[in-house]
Amino acid sequence: MRKSIALLVLFAAVFALVVAGCGSKEGEKKEGETKKEPEKAVEKPDVAQAEPVWALFIAIRDDKIDDFKKVWSKERAAELEKDGWEGAYKEFGGDVKKLLGADFKLADFKFTYEGDDKKGRVIGTFKDKKLPKMNVSFEDGKWWVNER
Repeated sequence: MRKSIALLVLFAAVFALVVAGCGSKEGEKKEGETKKEPEKAVEKPDVAQAEPVWALFIAIRDDKIDDFKKVWSKERAAELEKDGWEGAYKEFGGDVKKLLGADFKLADFKFTYEGDDKKGRVIGTFKDKKLPKMNVSFEDGKWWVNER
């Protein structure tokens, strides 16, 4: 009987240590570590026609050429693929980085749209600075960048 009680106490002590956690808890930083803030989901602009323009900016900011390829209308994507994605990515990327820098947020932008329900232009301002207008078109139920 004493052996059973001793084993039960030992088991309870081990269980208590496991439950209390021997190391740091999730979310706490360990000594010498910096706590990384969780990444927010990328927000969308309140103007639907500006969503592909915003996605283009994000792809360039985050250096993701695969995401860059996904924002273009079918016709324009075919042209860019024929001419070479790398060149277009570098050209647009250089322009965007020159205009916006490297650490922009959606809150830094205001977007408006001029056009109809099939094609038009997104007008953007970045920190009250006018941006070049971007051509967009609607196909397959979604807006796409159609800039030349």
